[in-house]
Amino acid sequence: MNYDGQIILNAAVKRMIASLINVKEQSISNSITCLIQKDIMQRIDTGIYVLNPTLFAKGAWGDVRKLREKYLELKVTYTPEGKRILASNLKDSI
Repeated sequence: MNYDGQIILNAAVKRMIASLINVKEQSISNSITCLIQKDIMQRIDTGIYVLNPTLFAKGAWGDVRKLREKYLELKVTYTPEGKRILASNLKDSI
């Protein structure tokens, strides 16, 4: 994790992790999806994620507070069926 809370989990890293823990690469992808659904992290681009700074942070407290403010900039909408859709501005702001 860097000081912006970003982690890189591209295909090569997923393969490496899967090999180390003896699981399929799809299991790693499924776990990442689960972490996103539980708001432990957000996808900001292909293979680039940001961890929830309320749970994980690195750096000075003032910087951590700013990261928390950016992370909370979510747009929540609902489909006509009531399904929640989250959209984040993190890609543009981090």
